[in-house]
Amino acid sequence: MLVKFIVSSNQPFSIVDDKAFRNLVIYGRPKWKIISDDTVKRRIGAMFATEKTSLKLELQVRGLKRPLVLI
Repeated sequence: MLVKFIVSSNQPFSIVDDKAFRNLVIYGRPKWKIISDDTVKRRIGAMFATEKTSLKLELQVRGLKRPLVLI
């Protein structure tokens, strides 16, 4: 949920290190453990890889005639 917020609102990974942000999270969800910016980066990378694979499969199913370069 936190990673999706960071991606969808175009926040920097380092927002999780911001004291005011941490206080906000703790205020709303005191039992949550806030992840590090490195964990955010890893999870976003994993989400990207999953979406990239899914898109490639979808294009194959739809019979894409020309090669598509995906980063």
